[in-house]
Amino acid sequence: MPARGHPTYDLGEIQAKVRAGLYWITLAARRGGANVGLTEDDIVACILSLSAADFYKTMEADAAPGL
Repeated sequence: MPARGHPTYDLGEIQAKVRAGLYWITLAARRGGANVGLTEDDIVACILSLSAADFYKTMEADAAPGL
């Protein structure tokens, strides 16, 4: 696990993959987005608009320990 206060994944790398169409949106995320009126395009736009300042801390995934 990375040092406290440092992201696990490189945001620029993730955004580059999203721009290239190399992503999938889970059903739960699609449903959650739809519940607040977001389309897939809206979700992608949100990801692409993120900056490092938008993150507080890195947390391990409940369903996949170590990630």
